[in-house]
Amino acid sequence: MLFRSLIILPFIVFLANAFSQDQYTEALAEGQRENLEVQSSLGVNISKDDPPKFNSSELKQISTKNDELEIFGLDLFRSSPTTFAPVDFAPAPMNYVLGPGDEIKIEFFGNVNSKSIVQVNREGNLVIPSIGVLQISGMTFNEAQKKIRDTIDASLIGVQVQISLQKVRSIQVFVLGNASNPGAYTVSSLSNISNLLFFSGGPSENGSLRRIEVRRNGTLVGNFDFYNLLINGDTSSDLRIQSNDALLIRPSGNMITISGEVKNEAIFEIRDEENFEDLINFASGFTNQADLGRITLSRIAENGERIFENFSLEEIKGIKLTDGDEIQVHSFPNTPRNKIMIVGTTSAKGSIAYEDGLALEDIIQPRSLLEDTYTPF
Repeated sequence: MLFRSLIILPFIVFLANAFSQDQYTEALAEGQRENLEVQSSLGVNISKDDPPKFNSSELKQISTKNDELEIFGLDLFRSSPTTFAPVDFAPAPMNYVLGPGDEIKIEFFGNVNSKSIVQVNREGNLVIPSIGVLQISGMTFNEAQKKIRDTIDASLIGVQVQISLQKVRSIQVFVLGNASNPGAYTVSSLSNISNLLFFSGGPSENGSLRRIEVRRNGTLVGNFDFYNLLINGDTSSDLRIQSNDALLIRPSGNMITISGEVKNEAIFEIRDEENFEDLINFASGFTNQADLGRITLSRIAENGERIFENFSLEEIKGIKLTDGDEIQVHSFPNTPRNKIMIVGTTSAKGSIAYEDGLALEDIIQPRSLLEDTYTPF
C-alpha cells in the first residue's frame, strides 16, 4: 500500500504542474500573446520570460474608456445654426472696408439740420443730397468718414456732421473640403473665420480644426488654427472674410487620445512638430492624482495589432507621437498606509492615524464603551 502511494504521488504532482502551466499559457494568450509576436516600433523587446504587464480586463477597460472620448472642439459646433441672418445693426470697426450694400447715416447740425441714410451703390459711390457723388468703395470706414467730412466742410459753412454706419452688407462665401455642411453661405460682411465655422457647423469627423485655409480668388491669404483660439485665446489669425472667399477645411492630422488623470480627456489633433508636452497643455494639465511614473502608451504596430508599454513622464517626453496613439495617465493607488479602523460596539468608531508608540488603551477607553458592549472580550 505504501509503495502504491509513492507511485501515485509523483504522478499527481506531474499533473498539477502540467495543468498550472496550461493555465498560465492560456492566461498569457488572453492578454499578452499578441505582444509576444510583435517587436514594437516603440522599441519594446518582449520575451517569453517577461511577466505579463497587462491582463485582459485592464486592456478592455482602457479600450472602452477611449471609445467614449470625443474629438476636442467638435462639440462646440453641435448647436450651431446652419444658416445665418445678416446683422442689420452692428458696431463696425474703423478699419471695416466699405462696399456696395453698406448704408451710412449722415446727420447735419448748425445752419443745416437734416438726417439722411445713403447706400453705397453697385458702382461703389455714395450719393449725398446737396453734396454730390463720392467714390468710397474699398475705403475703410475711417477713411470714408474723413473724406465725407472734408467734402461737407468745403461745401457747407457753419455745418457740423455726424457719420455712422447704419447697416452692413451681406456677402456670399463658401465652406469647402472636410466640412460638416459644405456649401455657399450668406453672412454679414463683419464675419470672420470663426463666425463662419459656427454658422456652417464646423469640420466633419475627418476634418481638421488646425488646418483651415482662407482662399481669395484662388490664392491662399490665411491659415487658421482653431486651437489657438480655444486654448490660448489668440485671435490674430481669425481673419475677416470677404465676398466670394472660400474656407477650405483640410483633413485631420495626427489624432492622439489621452485619458485618465488629465483635466480634459479627449482626442486631440497634434502637428508633426508637437510633442507630449503640447498634448498635456491641450488637455489642461494633470490632475493631482496623476502618477507621473506610470503612463501607458498604446500604438498600432506595422502588422495592425495594438501594443502597450509603460513610461515615466520624462521617458514619454522623448517619444514621437503618431496617428492613432492612445495614452492613459494612471492614478496613484491611494492605498491606506497608516490607518487604524475602529469598528464594533463603541462610540469611538472611525479611522485614526497610526503613530509610533500607539497603544490599544489610547484608542479604546472606558468612556467610549456602550451599554451593550461586551467588556470581557
